[in-house]
Amino acid sequence: MPFGSAKSSAAVSDEARRSFALYVETAGPGRAAAQARARAGDPAVTEARARWSGVVLGPAVPRARVVEALGPPDLHDEGTFAYVFPERAGYAFTFAYDACGVQRSAAYRRLAPPPEFAAPPASRGEGDAYVRRLAALGTTQEELTARFGEPEVVVGWWPLETLRFPNGLEVEVRHGVVEVDFDASSSRLRGSD
Repeated sequence: MPFGSAKSSAAVSDEARRSFALYVETAGPGRAAAQARARAGDPAVTEARARWSGVVLGPAVPRARVVEALGPPDLHDEGTFAYVFPERAGYAFTFAYDACGVQRSAAYRRLAPPPEFAAPPASRGEGDAYVRRLAALGTTQEELTARFGEPEVVVGWWPLETLRFPNGLEVEVRHGVVEVDFDASSSRLRGSD
C-alpha cells in the first residue's frame, strides 16, 4: 500500500526519532539486536529503553501520543503512519490503527516493491532453508500476508511475533521482518514430510 508524505520538522523530533530508532533496533533477541546494542553502548541503550518503554507501543497508545513523541510522520495513508530511520534503509517503521483507534501493529514496512519469492516447499525438511531465504530477502510480515493470507495464529507482541499461515508456514518476525538468528529452531514448515 503506497504512502503519502508529510514534512518532518523540529530538532526535538529528530533527536526523538534517533533515540526511538535506537530503542527499536536494540529491542528483542538475536544477533542484529545484540550488534546494535554493542555499537550504541550500554548507557545509550539504557537511556533509550527508559525513555521509550511503554510510551508509543501498545494497543492502548493513541495515535496522538505517537505523533507528540516522534513528531509528524514521514509517510501516511488511511489508518497507518510511518517514520523513516537511517538505521533500516529501505523500510519505514509503521504504526497501524484500526477504525476504533486501537494500535494493531508497529513494524517495519518495505518502501520499495517487494522481491519475488517462491511458494514454500511441501516438505517440512525444507522449511528452515525456505525461511532463511525469506530472511535474506528482508521479507516483511505485510509481504507474507499479501502472499499467503492472514496468519491463522499470531503469538507474541512487539518486537517478536511467531506467525503461522494457512499454508503451514511458521516464521518469527522481529519488528515485522523475518529474522532467523535468534532461535535456530524458530522457523519451520508444518505439514507432511
